[in-house]
Amino acid sequence: MSISNDGINIRECILADPILSNKYKIVPSKNLTSISVVVKAKGVHEEFFRVESISDAPPKGTCIPLEELKNGDINIYHYNGEFYYCLGGRGYRYKMPKFCQGGEFYKQIIDKILELDSNADFQRNAVKISNVAEYLEAISKYGKKAQFFRGISRETFTLIPTIYRQEEYAENEFRMYREFKNAFINELDNKTHIECLTIMQHYGLPTRLLDITTNPLVALFMVCNQVFNDPKLDDYMGEVILFDDPKIKYADSHKVEVLAALPLLSKKEKDLLLYELKDKTEKIILNQLSSDAQMVIEKLEWEIQRDNPSFTFNFDDLSFLKQAFIVKVGMITNRIIVQNGAFIILGVDKDYIEKNMRNIKFRILITNKKKIREELKMLGFSDKTMIPEMEYLSKFLREEYGKKV
Repeated sequence: MSISNDGINIRECILADPILSNKYKIVPSKNLTSISVVVKAKGVHEEFFRVESISDAPPKGTCIPLEELKNGDINIYHYNGEFYYCLGGRGYRYKMPKFCQGGEFYKQIIDKILELDSNADFQRNAVKISNVAEYLEAISKYGKKAQFFRGISRETFTLIPTIYRQEEYAENEFRMYREFKNAFINELDNKTHIECLTIMQHYGLPTRLLDITTNPLVALFMVCNQVFNDPKLDDYMGEVILFDDPKIKYADSHKVEVLAALPLLSKKEKDLLLYELKDKTEKIILNQLSSDAQMVIEKLEWEIQRDNPSFTFNFDDLSFLKQAFIVKVGMITNRIIVQNGAFIILGVDKDYIEKNMRNIKFRILITNKKKIREELKMLGFSDKTMIPEMEYLSKFLREEYGKKV
């Protein structure tokens, strides 16, 4: 292929690629001059890549590498024999590097689409299932090394604990934690921080825990159930995510103790730790941090010692503060027991689980949720058995026996 003088023809590139042609549709763009198309992802994905050709648009800004492109709309311009791109409607145009201005340009753009769209990155490694038998076959074939599973009702959802799903939650984490613990002081007074977080998670308080399970059928149930999921999500493809991380920790781990005590810090204090730790790739020791960050660590140590006087903040590498760990906390609630539950506990980097723990080597995508829900019910996986609390059992019985015969 070659680039014409009056625009960029990306239509053939999309249609020629088996992954992209299945994933994207191409529609004419409105109110634009010359050759122009808008590439939209099929299904639930948002429009994120726009190609335009505007022959009379003067360039602005300076030349920067194509690798600087971030997720979002990308506008490509042709002007006076050169190509320029604009990021996300900022209005600044940058000259396209020379290596993109020949026949290889198309390949570079296709690679960039695949890089920017994280779901397209997985596409080659995904299998779609529409019943329990297919699911068990996929687990048997591809998931033998997996020790933990998480079901999500929509495959585009990211792996992020509830505390970071809303800015106000993250801002008020320490207030919610203290108020909940104060309200139930008799029940929680002798509990460790990780046990308190587990109970708070159980009752729906936003926390830095992410539920996982050792039972793949429980994970499948979580994809399809309508107690925690909006019934409208039945129309969308879900996913069961596999975790084969062997570095499992337990409730008495000192690192788990530290991450579980993070709710006792203010958001400003946690942000300071993240700022000083995030870009460091080598071993991080305490005296490398600023005096303000060291004071935050001292406060964290003091808070932990209130519940565990023998604890000392004696770590030879502090990088774990920005990481996340799979942790088994013990069977302290009925729901953990029946769901074979465990958790991922997150440090100060809210994106760590999604970027570092999500399995992209193999994906199990779930369709036909209604049918799977009925099959799971026959196998004993239903709202009644998986969610044993009184309020949920009452809801299940009301719906079950309120149906017209």
